Amino acid sequence: MFRRLIPLVVGIVVVVGCKKKDNSSGDGGDPNATYTIKIREAQKGDKSMVVKTRSGSQTITVGGQTLTQKEQEHFAYTESILEIPADTLKPTKVTRAYTTAEKTDKGVLKPLSYANKTVTIEKKGATYSFTVDGKTLPLAELVEFRNEFEKVDKSKIADLFPKHPVKVGETWDIDLANISALIGSPQFTLDKEKSKVTGKFVRVFTKDGQQWGVIEIKVEIAIAPGANGASLTGTISSDITIETAIDGSVYGRTMRVTGNGNISNLDPRKGETKISIEGSQEQSVTPMK
Repeated sequence: MFRRLIPLVVGIVVVVGCKKKDNSSGDGGDPNATYTIKIREAQKGDKSMVVKTRSGSQTITVGGQTLTQKEQEHFAYTESILEIPADTLKPTKVTRAYTTAEKTDKGVLKPLSYANKTVTIEKKGATYSFTVDGKTLPLAELVEFRNEFEKVDKSKIADLFPKHPVKVGETWDIDLANISALIGSPQFTLDKEKSKVTGKFVRVFTKDGQQWGVIEIKVEIAIAPGANGASLTGTISSDITIETAIDGSVYGRTMRVTGNGNISNLDPRKGETKISIEGSQEQSVTPMK
């Protein structure tokens, strides 16, 4: 329920671990200089080390009873993009060689079936297959892969940044229409009057001869009752930091997310269910030669 209801807090992937030596340096240039943020997305032939961690908790109160659940997930893999159409952001064939794949099961962090194995992800017709040694992954493990590859996201990371040049320290409003770049397709109705997403260009620096930048995004989402009698309401707040190449030179980035929220669902028969959530995620994508 946690990820299904609140993809904002747990759905944004993040990176830790496998850190390389920091070869970055401050820009040290003109404080009035402007920069056009140009993001390079994944391309055929890219090979990257990806590390993701997620942790979160949810407290559910219903009928006078309260239950708290905690979750953790750790993933580390080498990703090789074999095929990706020019008109899409999602590869149609990719392999992931996992060294770590584990998540909480009944309160215990346990390895998944594809830990220390290579998963082949390939689009066949309108759907994707997810296999190890030609065998399909267990049904319970397919959900996350399907959410990543088969759901249609209307926006991309680049849509969160202004098209015009910006100075370090400059802020901007982000169109709510591009919210899917952060949370995927929302599974709730946004209160557009009360919701707000803003960006800030925090820092620019040089790393391995490339121009990198740090962007902060603050998300304040209000959930309104939806159609068909849906009665989900509440608020979600999230702070996101993206560190990435801003000159379009390389597909590499680190994203860090912290978030919390309070949600209520009123069922005429079962009464009110209150959900309090908090979580953090990190994901890093490091190019490999």
